[in-house]
Amino acid sequence: MTAPRATTTSRRHLLFAAAGLSGATLAAPRGTPPAGGRLDLADPRIAVESYVKLRGSTRDETVFQPYGGDIFAIADGAVGIPLLGFWGLQKTRWRRAGEGAWTNQDYDLGFYVDYATREILKRWRNPLTGEEIDVHHYRGGPSGGRFAPGETRSTDPYGHLGGRWSTVGDQVWYTVSTWGERPNPLPREEFPESWVGATLRNSMTTTYAGSLAALADPRVHQVRGLQVWSNTSSWQPWMRMGARPGQAQWRWIGAKGAPAGELDPRLVAACEAAWPGYVTRDAGWKTPTSGGLDYLRARRGLPPTD
Repeated sequence: MTAPRATTTSRRHLLFAAAGLSGATLAAPRGTPPAGGRLDLADPRIAVESYVKLRGSTRDETVFQPYGGDIFAIADGAVGIPLLGFWGLQKTRWRRAGEGAWTNQDYDLGFYVDYATREILKRWRNPLTGEEIDVHHYRGGPSGGRFAPGETRSTDPYGHLGGRWSTVGDQVWYTVSTWGERPNPLPREEFPESWVGATLRNSMTTTYAGSLAALADPRVHQVRGLQVWSNTSSWQPWMRMGARPGQAQWRWIGAKGAPAGELDPRLVAACEAAWPGYVTRDAGWKTPTSGGLDYLRARRGLPPTD
């Protein structure tokens, strides 16, 4: 199965991180409100609801976001070393949680693909080590949080910077940067070839973009648009890099708001094979997980959590 080629110049399957988009700090968005007073993004209540419309929907409904991208290595004194690509499908649902407040639940299901052919991989030859290894695909979530003026709580384990609103003509976008470090839960003695160090680190930037007119229209529940994501992180454990110096650079672009009927049937088939009903019945798993946690369970001979 082949994934469509992603534009590499154009986001968060980090080790053991709960997948789903991070909760941006929305209490004091910065930037210039659009001319004409159509949408005052300096108003915290408007800013929160606008964020919901960009990321999901103000109607209680599941919103899909297919995405694709590539992973590069910074290692051996070089940058931009192609490792492989990835292809996946996020879904999110937002609900009102009181006056001006919202909660969300996010899932992510994705697949590593060959950098050149975009075929979903079963085996992969690591260009840095020369080793051919099994590929462990990923899922993340359920994750989410509570978003309200002056309040943001999220199950994303990393800290947040305040986001920034920007507008040009009819284009509006919201950019948020997150970063963090925390102890590596993978036991070094048990998995020395997958142990990337005592501390896991990442630094990412996410941008959500769409139409300003649609965002300002009270009749519009969700704004179709793009999400652009970049991340610098520790190596994935399944890559068997050990404590090799270096970092992974992730870059993706996603199409937020694509109806199920517009999704690539190859992606739908891959998702349904990995988790039956993920698209067709809006099914999901109950126990929060990530690619890293699933890898750890697989290495210990345990089944995936449900």
